[in-house]
Amino acid sequence: MKNLIGGIIGTVTVSALMPIFHIPPLYGYPEPFSDIWVILNGPQSVVFALQNLQFPHYLFGLLVSFIAAGIIVSLFSESVGKSIRTSLWMGVVLGTVLIASVLVVDPSFWTMENRNITLVIFYIQNILVSLISLVSAIPLVWLRIRLKDGGAISAPPVIQTTCDCGAVYKSKPMICSECGRTLEYLSTLSTDTAT
Repeated sequence: MKNLIGGIIGTVTVSALMPIFHIPPLYGYPEPFSDIWVILNGPQSVVFALQNLQFPHYLFGLLVSFIAAGIIVSLFSESVGKSIRTSLWMGVVLGTVLIASVLVVDPSFWTMENRNITLVIFYIQNILVSLISLVSAIPLVWLRIRLKDGGAISAPPVIQTTCDCGAVYKSKPMICSECGRTLEYLSTLSTDTAT
């Protein structure tokens, strides 16, 4: 749930930042939806910027918007895996808002013949573009984890097993490869678990 909320807030962030970078509103929305045109137009602007990447200000606007969304994503993630999940949720929410935006402008979209292919393309585009947010999310999550742990990385415990015959192992083998004896710590573990 936390990842979904991060995805929704990331979508609002991207939608709010796209008009700042002179990515124009593509449609005029009807009256009940004209108050939330920024949110509805955000995914449309993302698709427009993707189609016009040859212009540097569109590329810059797209990158800055998603890097800013990555900062939001990092606030909702405790690990790198969760930041990836939040970023993917942001792509799903962007795709859903894009479909809602298209339906508000053109309700006949839902009855088109190639609607399903278009829906898949909408989701794939937005999910792939949302992964740009990981450029800023992953380093910030790593930094937050490092600061929470105090910056120290604990050394792994030293594993050394010695058999009665004198063979030394840097692991925990079940059977000694020199004499074939079953090592004692396994029998201790089995008796501990049996009681």
